[in-house]
Amino acid sequence: MAGIKHAFSSGKADDADATLVNPSDWNAEHSPNLTTKGDIIVQEATNAVRLPVGSDGEALVAKASEASGINWEAVILASLLTTRGDIIFRNATVPARLAKGTSGYVLKQGANDPEWAIDPALDLVTTAGDILQATAADVLARLAIGTKTQLLAVNAAATALEYVQPGVSILDRDLDQVTVSNTTTETSIYSFSIPANTLGATGGIRLSLGGDGLNNDPLGTGTLKVRVKLGGVTVLVTEAMDLTNSADAFKLALQVWLLNSATGAQKWSAKLDINTGPASFTASLGDAVFAFHAVGHVSSSIDTTSAQTLDITVEWSAASTNHSLSKELAVLELLPAA
Repeated sequence: MAGIKHAFSSGKADDADATLVNPSDWNAEHSPNLTTKGDIIVQEATNAVRLPVGSDGEALVAKASEASGINWEAVILASLLTTRGDIIFRNATVPARLAKGTSGYVLKQGANDPEWAIDPALDLVTTAGDILQATAADVLARLAIGTKTQLLAVNAAATALEYVQPGVSILDRDLDQVTVSNTTTETSIYSFSIPANTLGATGGIRLSLGGDGLNNDPLGTGTLKVRVKLGGVTVLVTEAMDLTNSADAFKLALQVWLLNSATGAQKWSAKLDINTGPASFTASLGDAVFAFHAVGHVSSSIDTTSAQTLDITVEWSAASTNHSLSKELAVLELLPAA
C-alpha cells in the first residue's frame, strides 16, 4: 500500500554516518503500519498507533479511559431501539430505551423518568355517559352520568354543571292490553322497574291505569282483589270485591301515588273506581251503576337506592270465562323532588 510522504522535502545529501537520520529517510514514504481497510492512526500519550477498524454500525466516540482517547462504540440508536415507536431517555446513569406505549396512551413525566399513561382526561371517566367539566382553571373533573329523565343544568351558584330532575316527566307509557280471565292465579297486569336512585330522597311517582272487564256470573261466585306492589312487597290490597253482576262491561280506573320521605321510606295513596254500565264513560248515581270504589293510604320502608319494580296484580276468587279484567293503558309519571 502507498505510504505517507512528508509535504516538506530536504535537498541535502545524506551523511556517511548511518546512525543519523538522513534527508533521504525524511523524504521517503513511510509505512504507517495499517493492515486492514478502515484502520486509522491515533495519537497515544507518546506514540502514534493503529486503531483497528470498528464493527458495522459502530461510531468513533471520545473515551478518556482509552489510551488513544477514542474508541469504536455501538451507536445508541442501533443498540437500544428494538421496536417502531421506541424512544430514548436518560435514566440515572445512561441512555435507556422506553418501549412504545399502548395506543391512545400519552407520555407523561413520572417521579424520575418518563412513562406512558392513560390520557389524564380519559382516566377521569369510569362509566358510559360520564362527562368532563372544568372545576377551576386547568382543572378537569368527572360528572357522573345522571339517571333517566334527568337534565343537565348549571348549579345554583353558577359554578358547575349538575344533573337535575325536571318537572313531572313520563317514566313509562304502556298501551299493551293484558287480560286476566278464567283463572284464580294472581296475575300482573302492569309492571315497571324503577331504576336505582330515580326517586331520590323526596321524589315520587304517579300511576294512572285504565281498563275494563266483565263480571257476568249468574251464580255470583266471583270476587276480585287488586294489589299494588313495590320490589315484591305488597303495599296496598283491596278487600275481596263482590262486583255487580252485569252483562255490561265494567270500567276500571286506578290511580296510585308514592312519595319518598327518605330514600328508604315512602307514603302511598291510591284510588280505585269500578263502574258498570253500557256507556263508554259511565257515571254513577247512588248505586244505580256503581260497582266498587276503594281508597287507600299506607306507609312503607323500601330501599329506592336499588332498582325496584312497581307491580299491579289482580286475582279472581273463581275461575270462569264470565270473570275477566283487561288493562288497556297505563301512564307512570315521575314527580320531582321537593
